Amino acid sequence: MTDVSALEVYTGQIAEAAAMSGAASKKQQEYIHGDDQFDVETESGPVPSIAKQARLSREQTAGLAGELAESTSVTVWSFRHVITYKGDPLNWQTWDWRPAVQAAIDYCASVGRKEIYFDRKYPVSLDPAAPSVANAYSAGAVAVCLKASIKFWGPGGLVLISAQGKTDGAVIGNPYVTRIAGEVIIDIEIDGNAASTTGTVSGVLLVGVQNVTIGLNARIHDVTRHGAMCRPNPSQAGMTDTVMFISSGSRVWNCGGIGLQGTRVKSFIADTPWVTNCGDNCIDVYGNDPGAGLSPGFVGYAAITNPILDGGPCGIFMESFSNWYINNPNIKNCIGGVKLNRINSGALYGKILGGSITGKEDGTSSYGVSFNNSSGHAFVDGVAFDNLFDSITCSTGTDRIKLGSGNTHRRIGRYIVNHSSSASQIVKSTILDQYIYEASLSGDGRPQLTPPISNPKFATSQYQTFRGTLRSISNNADLGVDFEQLKSVLTSPGAWGGAFSLYNVGGDGETRINTNPDVSLLPGYVTIGGTAYYLVASGVGGEYYARLWNGVTAVAGDYRGALNAALVVSVKYASFATA
Repeated sequence: MTDVSALEVYTGQIAEAAAMSGAASKKQQEYIHGDDQFDVETESGPVPSIAKQARLSREQTAGLAGELAESTSVTVWSFRHVITYKGDPLNWQTWDWRPAVQAAIDYCASVGRKEIYFDRKYPVSLDPAAPSVANAYSAGAVAVCLKASIKFWGPGGLVLISAQGKTDGAVIGNPYVTRIAGEVIIDIEIDGNAASTTGTVSGVLLVGVQNVTIGLNARIHDVTRHGAMCRPNPSQAGMTDTVMFISSGSRVWNCGGIGLQGTRVKSFIADTPWVTNCGDNCIDVYGNDPGAGLSPGFVGYAAITNPILDGGPCGIFMESFSNWYINNPNIKNCIGGVKLNRINSGALYGKILGGSITGKEDGTSSYGVSFNNSSGHAFVDGVAFDNLFDSITCSTGTDRIKLGSGNTHRRIGRYIVNHSSSASQIVKSTILDQYIYEASLSGDGRPQLTPPISNPKFATSQYQTFRGTLRSISNNADLGVDFEQLKSVLTSPGAWGGAFSLYNVGGDGETRINTNPDVSLLPGYVTIGGTAYYLVASGVGGEYYARLWNGVTAVAGDYRGALNAALVVSVKYASFATA
C-alpha cells in the first residue's frame, strides 16, 4: 500500500469541492438560461428549465381552453387552479372543491355549455355568500349553486365536508337564480355525510326549475334532510311548469326527511326509483295550493312505475292531482303503503295496479292504501297486501273507488276495507270479492271485508256502495262479510222444540229466546231479521234474554213481534261489538 500525506489528501478535497461548486453553478445557469426544450439533470431526476416550465404552463392553459372549447363537457378537475383551501396540498381529498365546481358552473353559464363531468367524489363546503330564499334555503346554506340549465354526470360526485351544516340547506341548489328555464340533470353521487355534519341539508333542492331529471346513475344518500326535491320559487303561485323525472336505476337512501319530492309540479314521473330508510315519506308528490285559483291545486300528471321503497312513515304520499297511476309498487317496512289525500272529483284517472305492499315485521304498519280528505276516484287491483292492520282505509267521504277481485290479502289484522262509523264514509263505490289466505283468519273472525253494516253503529257509514264477499284463495270458499260465525234457520218460531223459539215471561219486560245452535259458549251478539240483539243468560238453561243492541248498550223490551217474523238467526263474533 502507498502512503498519502495529509497535505495531499487536503489538497484533493479542495479540488473536489471546487469541481462540485463549478458543476452546481453550471446547472444553475442551465436552469435559468436553458431553452424551452431543456431539462437540467439532477440527482433526483430531470428538472425542466424556467423557459420550459413557462412553455408547459402556456400549453396547459391552451389545453384547458381547447378542452373547454372543443369538449361537450367540462371537468371539475380542470378548474382546480381556483381552489384556495388545501388541507394537505398533496392530497386532493382534503381540498375544498367548491370554488372549482362553482367556476365550472359559472363558465358553463357564461358560454352556454351544458355538461360538467365528475370523475371523482369532490368534497365541498357550503357557500357562505349564498342568499336565502323563502321556503327553501337559509342564508349561506347551499354548497353548489346552479345558475342555468346544466347536466352533472360521471362516476364521481359531491360530498359535504365534515362539520358543515345549516338549517334549510342543500348540497345542490339555485339560490342566486331562482328561475331556470330548460333542464337540470343530476346524474352523480351526492353524499350528505350525515354522520359528520349538522343542520338540515338536502341532497338536491331546486326552486323554479322547469325540467328536472334525477339520472339513472344518481346516488343520493346520507343527507340530514331530503334526498331530491323540486318546489316553486317565491314568485310562483299555484301549479308550476316543473316536470320532474326520476330515471330508472336512481337510488336514494338514508334521508332525514323525504326521499323524493315534487311540490306543485306539473308532472312527476318516476321509473323504478329505489328509495330506502327515510325519516319522512319515501316519495311525496304534493300539489295543494288553494291560492292558485284551483280548489285545491292539482299536479297535472303523476306516474310512478316499479318503485322499490323500503322504510319510512309512508311509501308514497300523493296529494291534489288529477291524472295519476302507480304501477307494480314494491313497498315494505313502512308504517303506511300509499296515502292519497284530497283526490277529489278532478281526479279522473287514478290507478294502483299490481305489486305488493308489505308491512313491518313488528306488526306496527297501519294500512296498505289510505284515502283521506274526500279522496277517491281510484281503481285498485292486483295488489298483494300483507302484514297490515287494514289493507285499505277510507276516511271523510271516500268517493267512487273500485277494488278489483285480483287483490290478495295475508296477515291483515282488522279489515280489508276499513272506515269509521260516521255517515257516508265510503260512497258510490264497488268492492268486488276479495281473496285471503285462510291461514290468516283469527279466532275472533278477523279480518272482515268491511266494518259490519248490520252493526247499528255502521248503519249509515256506507252509501250506494256494493260489497262482494271475502273468499279463501285455496278453494274460493265464501267466508262472509259481516263477522258471521254461524247461522240457524228458524224452523218453528213461537214454540219450543224447534231450531229457534221465543216467548215473553210475565211482567219482567224481557223477551226470552231459546236458540239452536246453543250460544252458551259463543259471544252473545246475534242478528235476527237484520236487527242486532245481545243475548244474556236468563238463569234457565238454554234460555236467554234477547236485548236490542244499539251499538253501545243492550236495551230490554218486548220484541216478540219482530222476532217471530224472522227466519234466520246469525251468531256474531265478539269483535262485532267492538268494530
